[in-house]
Amino acid sequence: MADLYENDDDPRNHASWIEWTIALMKRGLKPIGPVVIHGPHPPADYQWGEAECEYLGSGCYEVVYQTRNGSGWGTSGLRVQEKDGDDNCKFPKLQKSKMPKTWAEEIDALEKRLRKFRKEHDC
Repeated sequence: MADLYENDDDPRNHASWIEWTIALMKRGLKPIGPVVIHGPHPPADYQWGEAECEYLGSGCYEVVYQTRNGSGWGTSGLRVQEKDGDDNCKFPKLQKSKMPKTWAEEIDALEKRLRKFRKEHDC
């Protein structure tokens, strides 16, 4: 298990925080605390976790998420839903054109930051 924070001193954890934040923001969710990640733990080849997030600036949700089997350490196939809510309260990936402009710009900035960080820290 890992609690990932934006200001983590470990380069790999910091890169993971950026990656998970991007994946959640593409679903309209912005972490307001740690991003908690579990796995992958054999035989399961996926990750799962939870976070408290702001939803497009209009309220907060506690969410749980899981990547698809076979995703290993990546965020591919991510499924997100409200933690204690209705199973139908899911957060699918949104088109950038449907997001507030500032939100889409923040995602672009985080993606650029992740590429630069990975290049600088070889992670």
